[in-house]
Amino acid sequence: MAPLEFDYSGGIGEVVNNGHTIQVNVTGDNTLTLDDQTFALKQFHFHTPSENTINGKHAPLEAILSTLMLTATSQ
Repeated sequence: MAPLEFDYSGGIGEVVNNGHTIQVNVTGDNTLTLDDQTFALKQFHFHTPSENTINGKHAPLEAILSTLMLTATSQ
């Protein structure tokens, strides 16, 4: 697997407390590329405690990056 390529050059558009998470909507061009697939970062949010577990244990905090696929290599 190739390394992740980050190109985050946008900014923070809005911070929202939706009662479940703290969500940060982003502006501008914010992409990451992995194996010729490019994804645009749309927002990130936090859960406390984490929604996911490692070895059955929750972490105190989890960050989720929500992306939209822009390009993909056809196989």
